[in-house]
Amino acid sequence: MRIMQDQGIIFQYKETEEGLTITRATGIPQGGIVEVPSRLDDKAVISIGYAAFYACAAATVRIPEGIRRIEGHAFAQCTGLKELQLPESLREIGRLAFTGCVSLQHLSIPAGIREIRDEAFSWCRSLRTVSFCCRDAVIGPRAFYFCNALTGTLSLHGVRQIGRAAFSACMALEHLELFPETTELDSLSFQDCYGLKDIRFSEGLLKLGDDVFSDCRSLRAAALPDSVVSMGIGTFRDCGRLTAVRLPGQIGSLPSWTFSNCQVLQRLALPEGITSIRSFAFFRCPALKTLHLPSTLEKLEPGALTECSTMRELNLRKVCSLPRHALSYCNSLETLIISSSMKDIRAGAFNHCPSLTAVILPAEQGDIRVPFEGAALRWLRTLLSEDHMHSKDLHLVRSDLSPSQWESFDALFDHLKRYPSRRDTALWRLSKPNSLTEKAKTRYLSYLRRQSHRIMSEAVASDDVTRIGQMGDLGLIPEKHCNTYVRDASLAGARCTGYLINYRRTHSGSLRKRYSL
Repeated sequence: MRIMQDQGIIFQYKETEEGLTITRATGIPQGGIVEVPSRLDDKAVISIGYAAFYACAAATVRIPEGIRRIEGHAFAQCTGLKELQLPESLREIGRLAFTGCVSLQHLSIPAGIREIRDEAFSWCRSLRTVSFCCRDAVIGPRAFYFCNALTGTLSLHGVRQIGRAAFSACMALEHLELFPETTELDSLSFQDCYGLKDIRFSEGLLKLGDDVFSDCRSLRAAALPDSVVSMGIGTFRDCGRLTAVRLPGQIGSLPSWTFSNCQVLQRLALPEGITSIRSFAFFRCPALKTLHLPSTLEKLEPGALTECSTMRELNLRKVCSLPRHALSYCNSLETLIISSSMKDIRAGAFNHCPSLTAVILPAEQGDIRVPFEGAALRWLRTLLSEDHMHSKDLHLVRSDLSPSQWESFDALFDHLKRYPSRRDTALWRLSKPNSLTEKAKTRYLSYLRRQSHRIMSEAVASDDVTRIGQMGDLGLIPEKHCNTYVRDASLAGARCTGYLINYRRTHSGSLRKRYSL
């Protein structure tokens, strides 16, 4: 360790094979100007060492050409530092090198910079402008974290990679410009940039991490380039003013939480190439009215479109299954197109979708409308397995149907082959006798009468009080088997026992009224 005085300042330094490294500087006057020497003892200074100027009182620091590296904490907590000049020869700015320099207002990053490491300029709360003119730079995690005075346009010219939370909480930043050399935005890069209004992307961007632009409350539009091949979760989460987005098709799947809580997003078209929508991707998008899905879409995950309360129409042409809560609380959903390849609809897929009340099924003689209620979900999978269902799509629409359309619904019964489908269809239709013709009514009653013992045996075994009540209201509980039903129900302690005893005595009754069902 050697010591030398220059400009009245005492510099301590050490010598390496490459040159000298300043290890400590003392005697700096309050509010003074520091000209970092380019040579000491007639030897070139190549770096400023760890904490060399830590918490110094200088107002201006000028670093000369020839210095290649500023190491960690070198100028940290220099609270009076207002002006900083960096040389073109500088290659690296170390971890926390200028953190807490709360008076620094302007910064120019020179072309020679290759890496700005973790938290290098974090908490520089007065920093208003940063200009980049680099060639191949990497900005490390939290490098400019909480530079909340940074305003205007941030042009990241020559920056290849932006690290985790690099510009997070830069709350006054308004415009962002990226260039073709920028290939990656790591997680949280611009999270909580409340004032960010627009982003200018460029082809060349490949990867977005998690929550890159989450909680950018002023962001109104974003057009991601087609070069993007990977997106993390929550890219635009909580962007409360976002109205227009363009997405790339190469990402394969729309990640979880991508647009969750985007309060004013009304329309969106997903590009061809997207095959799945992950959980909660559109959670709580109350203004989303129109969502155009690509023909390549095959999968929805649980909660994918939960609480899209104003969406009225959705086309799921190739989706094979609907998981739990896929469309829960879509209060205004009226029309849903489902592929004939649909294999599975899970319980709760349509919870609280009061406007979705009927199904249109294709048939050779034309579309057939089927009432869409909770019961319909239990047999829709069965309908989809019928041979005549494999060639066309299904349509779910509102049940504000004309008499002629109800007659078309009655035509569905002739196409059903499996017992559960025919049973539930007949029971439902007789309970909703809109424009029910005597011919159709007779056909339903005849079928149920032939299957009455089978229906009742299954209902008693499962204590299905609703179905037993439906059969009783229609007078279709076979009297000769009543004693058997009562015995089996009482032995099982089923709650339908009382109704069956009463029906046996009076040959009539209403389980629905008796049990308030």
